[in-house]
Amino acid sequence: MHFLSSLDTILNRLYNNSLNIIICGDFNINYLKNSNNKLQLDSLLASCNLHSVVDFSTRITTSSCTTIDNIFINKHISIDFSIQSYPTRLSDHDVQIITLTNIKIQKPSTHHLTRRVINDTTVSEFQLNLSYESWDNVFNGDDVDTIFNNFLNTYLRIFYHTFALKKCQNNYNNKQWKTPGIIISSQHKRDLYLLCRSIKDSKLNNYKKYCRILSDVVRTAKRKYYNNLLINSNNRSKTSWHIIKSVTNKTKRNHSISSIETDEKVCNDCFDIAKAFNKYFTTVTKNIFVNNSVYTPSTPNNVCPLNYLKQIFARPFPRINYTPTTTKEITEIVKSLKSTNSHGYDEIPTKVLNLVCLL
Repeated sequence: MHFLSSLDTILNRLYNNSLNIIICGDFNINYLKNSNNKLQLDSLLASCNLHSVVDFSTRITTSSCTTIDNIFINKHISIDFSIQSYPTRLSDHDVQIITLTNIKIQKPSTHHLTRRVINDTTVSEFQLNLSYESWDNVFNGDDVDTIFNNFLNTYLRIFYHTFALKKCQNNYNNKQWKTPGIIISSQHKRDLYLLCRSIKDSKLNNYKKYCRILSDVVRTAKRKYYNNLLINSNNRSKTSWHIIKSVTNKTKRNHSISSIETDEKVCNDCFDIAKAFNKYFTTVTKNIFVNNSVYTPSTPNNVCPLNYLKQIFARPFPRINYTPTTTKEITEIVKSLKSTNSHGYDEIPTKVLNLVCLL
């Protein structure tokens, strides 16, 4: 009664003429037989134009066949539909698959992988576009910060234009460990399950043992495949992350902080978030000392860490002399960088810097 009352409350809140409701699940009411619970559920759902469409057994054992799993739809809206049963072999309940036609479903947003195409052609184009720049706003500047910002803005503009982001397909298959033998064994396991469910024979009781053996084989195949990837990889750290993402099915990158709570307020602005982090890390040692000073006896060794910094800043610093550098020295430093796709916030990989210096 509690289930029917709760279901009635939910339907009263959700139901309207423009909404197409579909209800499915294990109702624990056998629809192959007439009962009081079946009549009550049918009457409740019929008030919202919902009717049962499952007319076959959904739970089959060696001793009984019942239809306790069901799907309820509005037959007046969904006129053309088909329904079928599919055994999962994960439990004694079969899956019901319903196909509805002439129904509008909003397509979910898909996330595509993007990457920058870096090859000989794009690198040559990048170098050519750099040569077309006059760099007047760089050489004619007086302030060092302004000169650097002008140079970086121009460099990034050309970089983003030449190496534009393009959608690409993720070709990293996380199931290459699946050998033909495993595929055949999996099909044999499904056939064996159907036999065990329909025929009660002591010779077929080896199904669970067969499942354990197949699980061990799959586990060994995965371990061997992933070990070979790591052994033959030139960048094991990158390969390890590929394996982790494929196993956990996590490929979307989202490392940005959109909001932070500080001083009982929620900050959404990037500038305020940066200030909050800066404030925390510049005062963390002082707060630790203040919080611990109540419980710590006052001794000569119990000195705030900021006092050491104050003592150092009280003394004059020696004069810093910058050694002049040359273009050749900067070029050699850039060439010494490893040619990888690693990059910072500017998204310029060291591979591009290396190639541009070599050309």
